[in-house]
Amino acid sequence: MAKAVSKIRSMTLFSKIMIGFALGITIGAIMGEKASIFAVLGSILIRLLQVVVVPLVFSLMVVAIADIDDMQQFGKIALKTVGTYVVFTFVATALGLGMGFLFQVGQGANIDTSTAVIQDPVVLSVSDTILSFIPSNIVQAMTEGNLIQVIFFAVIFGFSLLAIGEKGAPMLLLCKSLAETMKKFVNIVLAFTPIGVFGLMANVIGTSGLSIIWPYLKTIGAVYTAASIQTIVVHGIIVCGFICRVPLKRFLQSSKESMAFAFSTTSSVATIPLALKAVKKLGVSDRIGNFIITIGSNMSMDGIAIYEGVAIVFAAQLFGVEFTLMEYFRIMLIATITSMGLAGVPGSGLIAISVVLQTAGLPLETVGLLAGVDRILNMGRIIPNVTADICTSVLVAKSEGELELDPRRLAQAEF
Repeated sequence: MAKAVSKIRSMTLFSKIMIGFALGITIGAIMGEKASIFAVLGSILIRLLQVVVVPLVFSLMVVAIADIDDMQQFGKIALKTVGTYVVFTFVATALGLGMGFLFQVGQGANIDTSTAVIQDPVVLSVSDTILSFIPSNIVQAMTEGNLIQVIFFAVIFGFSLLAIGEKGAPMLLLCKSLAETMKKFVNIVLAFTPIGVFGLMANVIGTSGLSIIWPYLKTIGAVYTAASIQTIVVHGIIVCGFICRVPLKRFLQSSKESMAFAFSTTSSVATIPLALKAVKKLGVSDRIGNFIITIGSNMSMDGIAIYEGVAIVFAAQLFGVEFTLMEYFRIMLIATITSMGLAGVPGSGLIAISVVLQTAGLPLETVGLLAGVDRILNMGRIIPNVTADICTSVLVAKSEGELELDPRRLAQAEF
């Protein structure tokens, strides 16, 4: 017994999460709806992660800003980060459209469109979108977990500390202490992750069942294939491998816990702590890693862009609508803008799909038709969101000369 416990403890977090994931599916399939009794385990995990994310993001962002010694250099880093995300998102949209056509996702789908519910999209104006970034009450923003507003406040707070010099030193020290405390808190919470993942999967499979996926197999295949190409080829091979000289194996090895966690929980924001560990292992400096991972959690939406591309083809083929090449290019631009512009807005995936469908003149019934398998689709599309953050951190660190490529020096790196 002692030997078995010791063996379990020696397993990597990735292995433990995968075991919890597999057991959850198995128990959910066997017990059916009765498996919902395990839902509380998943809820505990999500709540523990939610409670740590806001103070962690706030403290890391304040420290990252307050440690700036060259404002011009910071502007370059911010510009490189946003530019990289725009390119990644555009490529992701193109992949979604391409895989949608390759898999012919809307052709032959045995789906009854007469019972679909038309849902009105929530479309934010430009002014509403801008105002949604700015908190009127920072305590309320923190309480509601509105990370966009928390980050906005943290950036100005960090710059204010920077401006007052020595007078801000005690507050900066407090924020650094808070950041280190939250990192330790995260490590404690992660020990519970495999159990929480088991509860999440047992509940999902037990409640929804596996039979719901059959009419959508091609759609699921298209999303997962596009997400895999974006993660492995675009992020891993092209950017990290060819440009940054970080081997694919090392990139995937360092990122696997983040990907497994995101896949299981369908939350890229909750994966921030693991993404920070991943970029640390890859040799990214704390200054760049802390800034990009926290910003990216609300800006990097490759997965939503992929989903938009696939959904457009799905709807067009299902309802018999044809577009020209230029019209598809216009759709790609709109999908890129909406997926990034709506990041951090509750239900951003639903809103983004609705906006793009409406712009393309396609029935909003598509949203209702895909709702049944949204959880399964979300599990796949969430992964490139996370790897885009990690990949962007590596790329920007490389361009700024702040990437350590010697694996021997990284062997003892701690989060």
